[in-house]
Amino acid sequence: MKLIIVGCGRLGSALALSTARAGHEVTVVDRSAQAFDRLGADFHGRTIQGEVLHQEVLRRAGIEEADGLAVVTPDDHVNLVVARIAVLRYGVPNVVVRVYGLRHRPLFEELGVQTVASALWGAQRLEQLLTHPGLSTLGTFGHGEVSLVEVRVPASWEGQTLDALYAEEAIRPAVVVRGGQALLPTQAHFVLHEGDLLVLAVSRQAMKRLSDFFRHPQNAEASAKPQ
Repeated sequence: MKLIIVGCGRLGSALALSTARAGHEVTVVDRSAQAFDRLGADFHGRTIQGEVLHQEVLRRAGIEEADGLAVVTPDDHVNLVVARIAVLRYGVPNVVVRVYGLRHRPLFEELGVQTVASALWGAQRLEQLLTHPGLSTLGTFGHGEVSLVEVRVPASWEGQTLDALYAEEAIRPAVVVRGGQALLPTQAHFVLHEGDLLVLAVSRQAMKRLSDFFRHPQNAEASAKPQ
Protein backbone atom coordinates (compact mmCIF):
# COMPACT_ATOMS: atom_id res chain seq x y z
CA MET A 1 0.00 0.00 0.00
CA LYS A 2 1.06 3.59 -0.66
CA LEU A 3 0.81 5.41 2.67
CA ILE A 4 1.43 9.02 3.68
CA ILE A 5 2.08 10.05 7.27
CA VAL A 6 1.75 13.77 8.00
CA GLY A 7 3.68 14.68 11.13
CA CYS A 8 6.91 13.06 12.28
CA GLY A 9 6.70 13.40 16.04
CA ARG A 10 6.97 10.46 18.40
CA LEU A 11 3.72 8.89 17.19
CA GLY A 12 4.23 9.66 13.51
CA SER A 13 7.77 8.31 13.44
CA ALA A 14 6.74 5.10 15.23
CA LEU A 15 3.89 4.63 12.75
CA ALA A 16 6.22 5.27 9.79
CA LEU A 17 8.75 2.72 11.00
CA SER A 18 6.19 0.00 11.71
CA THR A 19 4.33 0.38 8.40
CA ALA A 20 7.58 0.50 6.41
CA ARG A 21 8.80 -2.66 8.15
CA ALA A 22 5.52 -4.31 7.15
CA GLY A 23 6.43 -3.71 3.51
CA HIS A 24 4.30 -0.67 2.71
CA GLU A 25 5.48 2.24 0.56
CA VAL A 26 5.66 5.03 3.14
CA THR A 27 6.18 8.78 2.72
CA VAL A 28 6.51 11.04 5.77
CA VAL A 29 5.77 14.78 5.60
CA ASP A 30 6.82 17.32 8.22
CA ARG A 31 7.56 21.04 8.43
CA SER A 32 10.88 20.37 10.14
CA ALA A 33 13.73 18.48 8.51
CA GLN A 34 15.10 17.73 11.99
CA ALA A 35 11.94 15.76 12.78
CA PHE A 36 13.09 13.04 10.39
CA ASP A 37 16.02 12.27 12.70
CA ARG A 38 13.52 10.23 14.73
CA LEU A 39 13.25 7.75 11.85
CA GLY A 40 16.87 6.66 12.07
CA ALA A 41 18.94 4.89 9.45
CA ASP A 42 16.64 1.85 9.26
CA PHE A 43 13.77 3.76 7.63
CA HIS A 44 13.58 3.00 3.92
CA GLY A 45 10.65 5.22 2.96
CA ARG A 46 10.60 8.79 1.64
CA THR A 47 10.63 12.06 3.57
CA ILE A 48 9.22 15.37 2.35
CA GLN A 49 10.06 18.57 4.24
CA GLY A 50 7.58 21.37 3.70
CA GLU A 51 4.42 23.12 4.83
CA VAL A 52 1.91 20.32 5.36
CA LEU A 53 -1.04 22.58 4.47
CA HIS A 54 0.30 23.27 0.98
CA GLN A 55 -1.25 21.02 -1.64
CA GLU A 56 1.95 21.08 -3.71
CA VAL A 57 3.80 19.48 -0.80
CA LEU A 58 1.08 16.84 -0.46
CA ARG A 59 1.20 16.15 -4.19
CA ARG A 60 4.97 15.65 -3.97
CA ALA A 61 4.24 13.11 -1.24
CA GLY A 62 1.96 11.24 -3.63
CA ILE A 63 -1.47 12.10 -2.26
CA GLU A 64 -3.06 11.58 -5.68
CA GLU A 65 -2.13 7.88 -5.62
CA ALA A 66 -2.24 7.24 -1.86
CA ASP A 67 -4.13 4.24 -0.48
CA GLY A 68 -4.12 5.70 3.02
CA LEU A 69 -3.09 8.82 4.93
CA ALA A 70 -2.48 9.35 8.65
CA VAL A 71 -2.48 12.89 10.06
CA VAL A 72 -0.68 13.03 13.40
CA THR A 73 0.59 16.59 13.87
CA PRO A 74 0.06 18.07 17.38
CA ASP A 75 -2.41 20.68 16.04
CA ASP A 76 -6.06 19.65 15.60
CA HIS A 77 -6.77 22.57 13.26
CA VAL A 78 -3.91 21.57 10.96
CA ASN A 79 -5.04 17.95 11.13
CA LEU A 80 -8.59 18.93 10.15
CA VAL A 81 -7.46 20.96 7.15
CA VAL A 82 -5.16 18.18 5.90
CA ALA A 83 -7.92 15.61 6.39
CA ARG A 84 -10.39 17.77 4.44
CA ILE A 85 -7.91 18.17 1.59
CA ALA A 86 -7.26 14.43 1.50
CA VAL A 87 -10.94 13.45 1.53
CA LEU A 88 -12.64 16.21 -0.45
CA ARG A 89 -9.94 17.25 -2.91
CA TYR A 90 -8.08 14.00 -3.59
CA GLY A 91 -10.49 11.28 -2.49
CA VAL A 92 -7.96 9.34 -0.43
CA PRO A 93 -9.87 6.14 0.41
CA ASN A 94 -8.67 5.76 4.00
CA VAL A 95 -7.78 8.69 6.27
CA VAL A 96 -6.88 8.29 9.96
CA VAL A 97 -6.41 11.27 12.28
CA ARG A 98 -5.00 11.71 15.78
CA VAL A 99 -7.39 14.04 17.63
CA TYR A 100 -6.22 15.91 20.73
CA GLY A 101 -9.36 17.85 21.70
CA LEU A 102 -12.48 15.71 22.06
CA ARG A 103 -14.63 18.71 21.12
CA HIS A 104 -13.08 18.54 17.63
CA ARG A 105 -13.90 14.88 17.08
CA PRO A 106 -17.38 15.46 15.52
CA LEU A 107 -15.76 17.65 12.83
CA PHE A 108 -13.59 14.75 11.74
CA GLU A 109 -16.42 12.25 11.94
CA GLU A 110 -18.49 14.43 9.60
CA LEU A 111 -15.76 13.85 7.02
CA GLY A 112 -16.05 10.11 7.51
CA VAL A 113 -12.46 9.73 8.69
CA GLN A 114 -11.34 7.42 11.48
CA THR A 115 -10.05 9.11 14.62
CA VAL A 116 -7.84 8.08 17.50
CA ALA A 117 -8.35 10.26 20.55
CA SER A 118 -6.23 8.56 23.20
CA ALA A 119 -2.46 8.41 23.21
CA LEU A 120 -2.83 4.98 24.82
CA TRP A 121 -3.89 3.51 21.47
CA GLY A 122 -0.44 4.26 20.10
CA ALA A 123 1.12 3.55 16.77
CA GLN A 124 -0.06 -0.08 16.71
CA ARG A 125 -3.73 0.96 16.68
CA LEU A 126 -3.09 3.65 14.07
CA GLU A 127 -1.29 1.12 11.89
CA GLN A 128 -4.25 -1.23 12.07
CA LEU A 129 -6.73 1.51 11.11
CA LEU A 130 -4.48 2.67 8.29
CA THR A 131 -3.60 -0.68 6.75
CA HIS A 132 -6.68 -2.75 7.65
CA PRO A 133 -9.68 -0.40 7.39
CA GLY A 134 -12.93 -1.85 8.66
CA LEU A 135 -11.30 -4.29 11.08
CA SER A 136 -11.42 -3.64 14.82
CA THR A 137 -9.27 -5.65 17.23
CA LEU A 138 -11.03 -6.65 20.46
CA GLY A 139 -7.95 -8.24 22.00
CA THR A 140 -4.75 -10.17 21.36
CA PHE A 141 -3.42 -13.43 22.79
CA GLY A 142 0.06 -14.71 23.56
CA HIS A 143 2.57 -12.26 22.14
CA GLY A 144 0.14 -10.98 19.53
CA GLU A 145 0.19 -14.12 17.40
CA VAL A 146 -3.63 -14.30 17.41
CA SER A 147 -6.16 -11.47 17.56
CA LEU A 148 -9.90 -11.43 18.15
CA VAL A 149 -11.24 -9.14 15.43
CA GLU A 150 -14.69 -7.78 14.66
CA VAL A 151 -15.87 -6.52 11.30
CA ARG A 152 -19.21 -5.15 10.14
CA VAL A 153 -20.36 -7.08 7.07
CA PRO A 154 -20.56 -4.61 4.13
CA ALA A 155 -23.18 -4.54 1.39
CA SER A 156 -20.71 -6.21 -0.97
CA TRP A 157 -20.83 -9.36 1.20
CA GLU A 158 -24.64 -9.64 1.31
CA GLY A 159 -25.58 -13.27 0.65
CA GLN A 160 -21.98 -14.53 0.81
CA THR A 161 -21.22 -17.61 2.89
CA LEU A 162 -18.36 -18.29 5.28
CA ASP A 163 -16.81 -20.85 2.89
CA ALA A 164 -13.89 -18.58 1.99
CA LEU A 165 -13.09 -17.81 5.62
CA TYR A 166 -13.28 -21.46 6.69
CA ALA A 167 -10.91 -22.28 3.83
CA GLU A 168 -8.29 -20.11 5.56
CA GLU A 169 -6.53 -22.09 8.29
CA ALA A 170 -5.43 -18.88 10.00
CA ILE A 171 -8.95 -17.35 10.19
CA ARG A 172 -11.73 -18.85 12.31
CA PRO A 173 -15.25 -17.35 12.59
CA ALA A 174 -16.34 -17.28 16.24
CA VAL A 175 -19.62 -15.36 16.56
CA VAL A 176 -22.09 -13.53 14.34
CA VAL A 177 -24.26 -10.86 15.97
CA ARG A 178 -27.43 -10.17 13.99
CA GLY A 179 -30.22 -7.95 15.24
CA GLY A 180 -28.79 -8.08 18.74
CA GLN A 181 -28.77 -11.89 18.79
CA ALA A 182 -25.48 -13.82 18.96
CA LEU A 183 -25.21 -16.81 16.63
CA LEU A 184 -22.55 -19.53 16.40
CA PRO A 185 -21.59 -19.99 12.73
CA THR A 186 -20.74 -23.68 12.93
CA GLN A 187 -21.26 -24.41 9.23
CA ALA A 188 -19.21 -23.11 6.31
CA HIS A 189 -22.40 -22.43 4.33
CA PHE A 190 -23.65 -19.97 6.97
CA VAL A 191 -25.04 -16.99 5.00
CA LEU A 192 -23.98 -13.45 5.92
CA HIS A 193 -26.15 -10.35 5.63
CA GLU A 194 -25.21 -6.69 5.41
CA GLY A 195 -24.86 -5.21 8.89
CA ASP A 196 -23.97 -8.48 10.61
CA LEU A 197 -21.20 -8.08 13.19
CA LEU A 198 -18.71 -10.86 12.56
CA VAL A 199 -16.18 -11.81 15.25
CA LEU A 200 -13.17 -13.87 14.14
CA ALA A 201 -9.96 -15.30 15.55
CA VAL A 202 -7.17 -14.29 13.16
CA SER A 203 -3.44 -14.96 13.08
CA ARG A 204 -1.12 -12.00 12.69
CA GLN A 205 -0.09 -13.18 9.22
CA ALA A 206 -3.71 -13.39 8.02
CA MET A 207 -4.83 -9.85 8.86
CA LYS A 208 -4.12 -8.52 5.37
CA ARG A 209 -5.92 -11.45 3.72
CA LEU A 210 -8.95 -10.86 5.94
CA SER A 211 -9.02 -7.18 4.98
CA ASP A 212 -8.78 -8.18 1.31
CA PHE A 213 -11.68 -10.62 1.70
CA PHE A 214 -14.07 -7.88 2.68
CA ARG A 215 -12.83 -5.42 0.08
CA HIS A 216 -12.92 -7.96 -2.77
CA PRO A 217 -15.62 -10.55 -2.00
CA GLN A 218 -15.61 -11.93 -5.55
CA ASN A 219 -11.96 -12.99 -5.13
CA ALA A 220 -12.71 -14.58 -1.78
CA GLU A 221 -15.64 -16.50 -3.23
CA ALA A 222 -13.50 -17.78 -6.09
CA SER A 223 -10.75 -18.93 -3.73
CA ALA A 224 -13.25 -21.03 -1.79
CA LYS A 225 -14.37 -23.01 -4.86
CA PRO A 226 -12.76 -26.42 -5.47
CA GLN A 227 -10.00 -26.38 -8.07
